[in-house]
Amino acid sequence: MKTVILLLLILLIIVPQEIINQDKLTNKLADLDSRLGAMESAKQVSPNFFLSGQTSHSGTQTTASATFVDVTGMSLSFTLVRPANVYFFGTLSGRNQDLATASVSMESIINLDGAQVGGSILTPGAYSPFGGGGVYFETGTMMWTQAVTAGAHTLKLQFRQSGGGTAGISASTKTMGYLVLGN
Repeated sequence: MKTVILLLLILLIIVPQEIINQDKLTNKLADLDSRLGAMESAKQVSPNFFLSGQTSHSGTQTTASATFVDVTGMSLSFTLVRPANVYFFGTLSGRNQDLATASVSMESIINLDGAQVGGSILTPGAYSPFGGGGVYFETGTMMWTQAVTAGAHTLKLQFRQSGGGTAGISASTKTMGYLVLGN
């Protein structure tokens, strides 16, 4: 009889404690779920919304075009599930091969869905310090942040000659990419 009473007392103490612990866990999970839902509805940054991509290429290319042309191998596609601020970057080495005889340059841009992102960079080249009329490549880097709508997007690195002559890109590695920052 004492054993039965003792077992009943133990059950009365342990079982309610387990029920209380389960209730606390259920309440904590519900609270966490509601906080994540509030973050998403308030469009706050959540780790679920980060996205990035980049590409690189190491071939040479030239153009005498005064309108922007695509840099070979420098195109990326990405999709945003909602509007976001996106950080774009690009770097390349270029020159205008006719710098020795004219005031010319090479101009580069980042293009998103057919429109220029931010400004452009000019890399005219630099005269050889050793004489002989050679023109060295100069490296330029672009970094821009822009609000982008939800949907599918295409990013390209483009270049052209500026002021005449022939623009050229060196065989050194070119890089372009993006990082979705959130709202």
